[in-house]
Parts: sequence; C-alpha cells; structure tokens
Amino acid sequence: MHIHWEATEYYDEAIGTGLRAALATTPREHLLRLAGIYVHDYDPKGERLGVYIRDHLGIRIELYVQPHIDLITNSPHYASASEATILRGVVLQLAHTLFHEVGHHVTLTLNPRKKPSKKRAAVTETLENWAETYAAKRLEKFIAAQSPSTATAVEPSPE
Repeated sequence: MHIHWEATEYYDEAIGTGLRAALATTPREHLLRLAGIYVHDYDPKGERLGVYIRDHLGIRIELYVQPHIDLITNSPHYASASEATILRGVVLQLAHTLFHEVGHHVTLTLNPRKKPSKKRAAVTETLENWAETYAAKRLEKFIAAQSPSTATAVEPSPE
C-alpha cells in the first residue's frame, strides 16, 4: 500500500515517518482493494480529519494533516509540551484516524455489514462504533511497536 503525499505545506519529516510506520503495522489483508491513502493539507469541506471514500475513482482513504496539528496544538494537554511531544501527538492522532478509516474499509468492503443510512441511524452509529473499536486496537498495537520497551536496551556499564 502506498501513501500518496499530496500535501503542499511543509511538515516535519516525523509526521510522514510516523504515518508510514502506522501503515506498516496494519495487516495487509485489511488493505486489500484500497487504491491508496492520500494525504492532503486540509479537508475541502473543512470539517473532517479523514474520510473513507468509495466512488468512481476507486476505494481510498484521505487524511488531512493540518486539522490533526490544530487538534493537538489547541489541546490544553499539550499547552506546555515540547515540540517532540506535540509531533508525537500529531502522529498518534493521524495513526488513529488512519486506523478508523481502515476500520470502515474492513467493515464496508472486505467484510460487508449493513450499509449506513440516514434513515437507519442505529446502523450508522454501529459502524462508527466498530471503526472506533478497530482503531483503538490497532493504535494500541502501533504504540506497543513504537515503545522503547519492545527494543533490546543496552544498559550502560557502571563506572
């Protein structure tokens, strides 16, 4: 699966690296039939962090970087955070959005369940809940894969 970086603004390299790492922890079979993951600066509708799309152009996921940055930098939890901590927050939020949208792909395309409908709000809510559950599980695995405790640490010798 390829990430198509279509954002035109400059973002720290850690954002792209983190997004690629998140994608690498996603089971390949969950990405089947996806044409790609497209990264843009902003949502043209101005309201979303990402979106799962099935249309005449194919099946794809779009992620919007700037809303993720705004979400983290405007959060009181990050008010006095270092730049590295803010970048990590942005990467984790982007990873969560990626996993949420992959969850929709798994539910709607690879393992079809009832289709969402404005007339059947309970079905739409169930699909959103399923995507959130999927995202939480994948994010947990992503964080564990990034954790320093999963790497072999070399203890400094006492002097």
